[in-house]
Amino acid sequence: MKVLLIGDIGGFPQGYAHIKPPVNYTHIGDEAMMLATYHWYTHSFPQFALTTLSWKHIYRLPSLRTQYHFVWPTEKLINRLYFFPFLIKLILWKHLQINHFSSKEYKFVKLIDLQDVIHFTGGGNLTSLYPSWLYYSLFVISAGRILGKKVVLASQTVGPFKPIDALTFWLIVRAAHYVGLRKPLNLQKSLFSRWFPNMKPMLDSAYSYTPTKRGQSSPIFRIGISIHSWKNFNDDYIVRLATSIMKSISVTEHCEVIYIPHILSSNKDMDDYRLYVKMKQKLPKNFPFHYGSVSKNREKSVAEVKSLTSSCDLVLTTRYHGVIFALSTDVPVIALSYDSYYTAKHRGALSFIYGKNLSHYLIRLKKNTPYDDIMPKITCVLKNIRKEKEILRRYNQNSSTPSLKNLTIEVQPNVISSRFMQPAIRTI
Repeated sequence: MKVLLIGDIGGFPQGYAHIKPPVNYTHIGDEAMMLATYHWYTHSFPQFALTTLSWKHIYRLPSLRTQYHFVWPTEKLINRLYFFPFLIKLILWKHLQINHFSSKEYKFVKLIDLQDVIHFTGGGNLTSLYPSWLYYSLFVISAGRILGKKVVLASQTVGPFKPIDALTFWLIVRAAHYVGLRKPLNLQKSLFSRWFPNMKPMLDSAYSYTPTKRGQSSPIFRIGISIHSWKNFNDDYIVRLATSIMKSISVTEHCEVIYIPHILSSNKDMDDYRLYVKMKQKLPKNFPFHYGSVSKNREKSVAEVKSLTSSCDLVLTTRYHGVIFALSTDVPVIALSYDSYYTAKHRGALSFIYGKNLSHYLIRLKKNTPYDDIMPKITCVLKNIRKEKEILRRYNQNSSTPSLKNLTIEVQPNVISSRFMQPAIRTI
């Protein structure tokens, strides 16, 4: 059985003429989803032959081959229109043996044709915010089904979409055998479940990623911060917000603060370390604020970031996988959200555990939001920190929420199907 793992991994996406790809770029969250999926396959199905698509990095992992991503057009409009002639070429090749592919297109289609399973490892890129990745993924889904492959999309957040993208996405995604959405779904007597029976709720794949060892806890109350800039929320805004929160917490709590990186790069303007430096400069010299140094090795850095998160007593983060790493290691978290895109992702992660009470752990940031309006939620969690940790501990021990841990692939002659062994959702 041959499986092709697909994720936005192995460096910075290629093909953007106006962007010089940063050197040694690592997105910890995307890498964690791939590694979790890789470990799940090697544990559950060691006989399967695994291949992963990467932008640049060659993975040195046992039983894993690396191939490079097909570089999809990134120019505006072309990134959408390219999908349709490429799909027509595929249909002609499949049914009439007519080859109008370019050499690169043919090589990529043959790679898909050699597989038995196409497995998207997870992400939040199926949205109009990233049209090149969206239509690239839609082509792979279409190609997989036309060529008779099993197509699995694990731990996805979809949308927001522009109308044309929404129509194309919802028509094509029905063809996938399984789509795991990173949020609870009310599937009973739902029109949605009738039209999309292949869509099920699923925890993020990285939730199941377990580092070899947990981070060492500190005798001092430790707060982890993982905050990044986004669109109109520039570095200056982020630095003012973070330093104001840290100073306010230090008034009532004897604590240390550690910056947890999620983007690593040799390019200083892309690496999270630049934000730490800017924050450090705005704090008193003796303020206990440190940078969580991690390995330059791509595989090791993921384990170290999750271990670093597990060593904290509370995490404040704008990053989706900052939320996932914290929740999965019994660490209470306050998720800071910039817009509807991040709000949807954070709500999905938090709602599995907190249900209707998720608003206690989610803060929607606005440019004119003073940090004084943020502190009450943080203070509430701090006052009940032991209770909050116990809620997470019980959930993680007893949860039957669908995840990689209880996903199975049934293999029969000429039939491949996927299902969750325990589809029930528990909410604490």
